[in-house]
Amino acid sequence: MTASRALDRIADWQTALRAENKSPGTICLYADGATRYLRWCADGNLLPMSRAVLNSWIAGLLDGGSSPGTARIRQLAVRRFASWLTAGGEIHADPFPGVKAPRYEPPLVEPLTDGELRALLATCAVHDDRAGKGARPEDTLNDRRDEAIIRIMFETAIRSGELVDLQLDDLDLKVAADAVCIRTDEDTPTTAEAPAVGIDSDFGSISLVSATGTRLHAHSPLDLLTLISNRDSEKGAVLLPLPVLPLLADGKGLKGTLLSRQPCLVRSAPRSVDLLLVDERNLTGCAADLQTAAGAGVSIRD
Repeated sequence: MTASRALDRIADWQTALRAENKSPGTICLYADGATRYLRWCADGNLLPMSRAVLNSWIAGLLDGGSSPGTARIRQLAVRRFASWLTAGGEIHADPFPGVKAPRYEPPLVEPLTDGELRALLATCAVHDDRAGKGARPEDTLNDRRDEAIIRIMFETAIRSGELVDLQLDDLDLKVAADAVCIRTDEDTPTTAEAPAVGIDSDFGSISLVSATGTRLHAHSPLDLLTLISNRDSEKGAVLLPLPVLPLLADGKGLKGTLLSRQPCLVRSAPRSVDLLLVDERNLTGCAADLQTAAGAGVSIRD
């Protein structure tokens, strides 16, 4: 098949892609990539359904400064077009079986910091001068919509295309029967009171495990929740998570939006959120580390 004849089939291929319910963006990318390749072949009087010709075009794109991502998408477009021609009987066999895509390493995208996210949400805030008399309803509606979009994308990692197609039926807006809902009472001031401190049982439920042997089998269940309730009834009980602390040699290099807030159990260089593990190895020199740690745990051995 010549390049000119293949170019005449692009419009029909786009129709077939629409019939497959491909997104408009995908159809546009595929058609653009295949068209560029076929025009390049036509200018050089080359037959397009050739592995060597396709590889030559891709190599030229990379040598010319195109990103590996761009070259990868355009090669995929040509291969999908050839597969469609093969399925329709317009060429005898797929000319590009086993052709490898250009090696592509997605760029590392740093997540937004808490400050950046707060600043982004602040752009959607409805200020008093806009929410008062004379404010247009569409202004406040757009602000609420934009805030909802940002929060959904941040909390669920949903893709932009998935977000655009999201419908109300896709959302679970029901509150579970055992959910605890807390509402503020604007008419009654809140008074902070420290809870009573005391112990009403022995320490018989505390287990001592080996520090060198296997603590848990791989198949053993691990309960990470504890139930806090009244002594005589479970009415009004609260189910709280038990903390899980990673055991590390030190707290150096533990940075990042989430990692910086994760408490760890360390033997030296604790951060302000870490607990210092005091044992026979660091007992005599732990005074300085204790001043920067959030707390300490003592390991006692016979």
